[in-house]
Amino acid sequence: MTNTKLSVPHERNGKSSPVPVVIDYPDSQEKVTTAIVLTHGASGDYSSGNLPLLAESLAGHGYAIIRCSLTTVNMAIRVDAMRSVLSYLFEDDSKNSKVDPVVSKLRTSITKIFIGGHSMGARVVVSIAGEQSKDETTSSKKAKSDKSESKKDTNGGFAHKLHGVITFSYPLHPPGKQAQLRDQILFDLPETCNILMLSGTKDPFGEVPLMSKVQDKMTCSLTAVRIEKAGHSLMPGKSKKIDKNTKNTQEETLLGSIADRIDKWIKNIDNDKESTAGNKRKRDSKKVYENMEIGFANDVWKVSYLKAIK
Repeated sequence: MTNTKLSVPHERNGKSSPVPVVIDYPDSQEKVTTAIVLTHGASGDYSSGNLPLLAESLAGHGYAIIRCSLTTVNMAIRVDAMRSVLSYLFEDDSKNSKVDPVVSKLRTSITKIFIGGHSMGARVVVSIAGEQSKDETTSSKKAKSDKSESKKDTNGGFAHKLHGVITFSYPLHPPGKQAQLRDQILFDLPETCNILMLSGTKDPFGEVPLMSKVQDKMTCSLTAVRIEKAGHSLMPGKSKKIDKNTKNTQEETLLGSIADRIDKWIKNIDNDKESTAGNKRKRDSKKVYENMEIGFANDVWKVSYLKAIK
């Protein structure tokens, strides 16, 4: 895996406020057509928490991984900064030829984008997906009414490439304040949106009964994976045990399995789109609930899936 650090041009209140990003490219010689953009929680940056290990595991599956630092707790500013990152990295390359070669590669080769975030970052990507889906629908209707021949979207050059959302520990409510639900942006996601929500069963920001109730009401295609005994970090404790075969820690093992699950989810979306291509019938949204558990036995870490108990 190779990585490139750069700053994405962005303005805040009329002043330059570039967004730091790191782009992780897989070592495979095959053409990379799918990118996953990740961001962190309320604190930290693109090197915080699980992001580096997760990026490495996902790049191993052949994806271009972009991690960005959104260093503010203001939601509106964060959403705007993320929008700038997506627009800059995935817009039409003809707009600016004086960019880093890796940016030029992203603009010309990436056809599918998935956006993901942890905690507050999860709220950011859900907000982006809701906005872009609405804008894309509006642009499509306008193009048809104007009989336009252009198929390019008018909202930054990336909405038509956006294929799904990944949330890590979506903060449904503040700890101990279950009445203060942050559920409306989840309900606002259109039926055409695909979302993968990963959370821990012991997460104080998303108690399982409330999370299940909200997820049941969502109208988009949802895959919900709950990690047994995990908290807001998605880790069930801080075990230092090492797998005798892989030499991996609990964290490395679990994040590797999460990357595997993300890869499977993306491939399922691709297969669904191919099977319904040319079919004018409205695609039905679907819901999948799973429980993931990690255990250590005989000096080996093992991740298994259980029947979901909502």
